[in-house]
Formats: sequence, C-alpha cells, structure tokens
Amino acid sequence: KEKYNIGIFCYCLMDNHYHLLIRTPLGNLTKTMHYLNASYTNWVKAKQDMVGPVFQGRYKSILIEDESYLLTLSSYIHLNPLRADMVDKLEDYKYNSFNEYIDKLDYEIVDKDFILRKFENIEAYKDFIYEWYDENRGIDKEEIYGMNGLLGSKRFVEKIIKKIGEDKDKKKLEEYSNVNINPIKKEDIEKLMIKTFDIKKEKLYKKSYGNDYRNMFIYLLKKYTGMKLIEIGELFNIRYTSVSMKTKRFKEKSKSDKGLNKKKSKIEDVIKNNV
Repeated sequence: KEKYNIGIFCYCLMDNHYHLLIRTPLGNLTKTMHYLNASYTNWVKAKQDMVGPVFQGRYKSILIEDESYLLTLSSYIHLNPLRADMVDKLEDYKYNSFNEYIDKLDYEIVDKDFILRKFENIEAYKDFIYEWYDENRGIDKEEIYGMNGLLGSKRFVEKIIKKIGEDKDKKKLEEYSNVNINPIKKEDIEKLMIKTFDIKKEKLYKKSYGNDYRNMFIYLLKKYTGMKLIEIGELFNIRYTSVSMKTKRFKEKSKSDKGLNKKKSKIEDVIKNNV
C-alpha cells in the first residue's frame, strides 16, 4: 500500500485466483499488479520449492465510475466463498476481507471505513452482504470481464470510450453499461415517478394503507442510489431495518399483483433509459 500509494477496499483469495478492489490515485495499476504477482510468485516458489509460473495469463481489471459501485463490488467479492460452497458462513473463511469489516480479524490491510461509512454500524453492513446472497443478486461476469472492463453509467462509459478512442457503437455502449445498479440521485427518481405515473410529490412520501407508490419509491432508492439505509429511513421517518423489510414486501407483492408489477417494470425501464 505504501510503496505504490494505493487504497485497498476489499480482497478475497480463492483456490485458483484472487479478487482485489483497489484505488490507484497515481494511475499505476500495472506496476502495482506486477509487483504484487511477482512478489507472491517468488514467495510461493520458495515455500513450495517449485518451478514454473504460478499465475496463468494477465490479470483482468475493471474501471469503476465512482463510489456508488463500491457496494456492488464489495458484495460480489466478499460473497465468492459462499457462492462457491467453500463455507457455510462467510465468517468461517479467513482469506477474505469480510472478517476485517466485521472486526473478526485485524490485519489492517483494507481501508474499510470508506465503505462502512455508508452504514449505521457493522451489523448493518453484514446484513447488507447476506441480503445480496439471499436475493441472489450479483454481477454478470461475462459482461464486465469481457472486452470492455468498465462498470458505470452510460454517460461515464461514453466519456471513457471517447477518451481512449474505442468504438462508440450504441450496441457496444449497451454492453459496456449493462449492470444491475445505476447510481442516480434521489431527486431524479422522484421526478421520474411523478412524471411517469402523473402523481403529486406528496404521494411518494405519504404514509397510508395501500400506498404502493411510497413503497415503490423506497424500493427504487435502495436499488438505484448509493444512499445509506439509515438515510432512506430518515427520509420516510422509519428505522433503517424497516427499509429492507419494506423493500422485500414490495417485491413480494409485485410478483403476485400484475398491475403493480407492470408499474414496477415501467418505472425501472424509464430509470434505466434516463441514467
């Protein structure tokens, strides 16, 4: 970290590969990765008394737009051992920065405060990670690890493609931008809901029985913005734990209510087309 002035947010060492979520303010990713892989290779060879390469091929990297996507990738990275059926609980896997986040290990490797500041406490982050697993949310590796290596909004992708002189074809732009979470502001979703459903702003916040627009708004804020659960809770005068509960109930209801599901699909299409 000190040698190349990088920030390490997450890591996970698997049986035949590893994941890193890092920040390189000096733009020295190539030098950093070369040093890391070379150092580890030399250590393994000396310890195992072996010859030949340890790693196969070059590392794969993703350029991330901003911190709105850190939560997405921290979940993806930390859940690797669980999704690979290597453990029953993430707490049982010691080669993963998840245990540093929940204060079970203290290697002082990761800059965990940068992500944890989005949550009220450590338990809230832990719940967030397991919720991703329970809902089977994730990232399509083929779309990210393919020829593009970009994770961000269409505006961000278009800017990067223009800067590096890549093909700006609309179809490829869609491939670059095909991710599950689009970081947009609360005000954007608010305006889009009001316009799409021809309703007043008060309808989005009014607490009343059967007000699906309010629960839909909470669901959309949680899914598409980088807002903390506690921030969403304060917005609607509810506890942060109720945010996840209301989101879950809304999704369950939309599965059985065709009319509500149609509205949900409509507004999500509008949001994705306006990012």
